[in-house]
Amino acid sequence: DDYEEGTWIPSFAGSTGGTVTLGTNNTAAYTKIGRLVTLTGRVDVSGSPSLTGQLEMSNLPFTSSSLTDLAAYTVQYMFITIGASVTGNPCVIEIQENQTEGTIRLPDWTTAIGVLADTSRIQFSLTYFTDS
Repeated sequence: DDYEEGTWIPSFAGSTGGTVTLGTNNTAAYTKIGRLVTLTGRVDVSGSPSLTGQLEMSNLPFTSSSLTDLAAYTVQYMFITIGASVTGNPCVIEIQENQTEGTIRLPDWTTAIGVLADTSRIQFSLTYFTDS
């Protein structure tokens, strides 16, 4: 009986330093059906941010669920293009329990996404559980 949809503006930063300024395409969408939240969008980077650590996506519209034995832990693919490149980088985003942020890495789980350039695009379609 719980349905909600809307828009939100994600934030991106390095886990140990630096922030990402978004361009004119900076709004994403969400749909919440019961406890299931789906986020979709493509945001554009403005400028060339200098990031340290892992790239983090924060300001998620709902806090992720907290269940027994990490049952709500989420890992999903997303896509980032660097600069004007038409080829992109498939990445994974990890949303741990009871969080409003996720950590973005290359699929090898160890390489940080530390390089973004003007005209980079961050594209995603993610689903996670919430307790809200």
